[in-house]
Amino acid sequence: MGDFILYGDNREFARLDHLFVHTLDTDYSRRVFLKITPVDATSQERDPVLDIAILRLSREQDVEGEGVAAVKALSIIGLPALWADRLYIIPVTRGAKGQVRLGGDDLLYVNWMVEFL
Repeated sequence: MGDFILYGDNREFARLDHLFVHTLDTDYSRRVFLKITPVDATSQERDPVLDIAILRLSREQDVEGEGVAAVKALSIIGLPALWADRLYIIPVTRGAKGQVRLGGDDLLYVNWMVEFL
């Protein structure tokens, strides 16, 4: 848990929070579902040193029809929505003077081949 994935037809970023299995009563078949936190990839911010995109976890989402941003929508997807791409995303916190610390809601998306570092 805590890994980052691509999902959906638009190949959107998300953090994997939980994984669970549902068993159908009729035929006892099992289905795997993922609880995710979407990532807001619309920011144009870039890290000045690495020149890579700075993304942000979407903490609050509008529930359709509610219009209240404080209400979190539950994001659950099934395995068919999941893409198999490897993502290198590092959660960070940015300070006022440009310092970067590990952990937080800001995300550094390393979009080059990490094997070459």
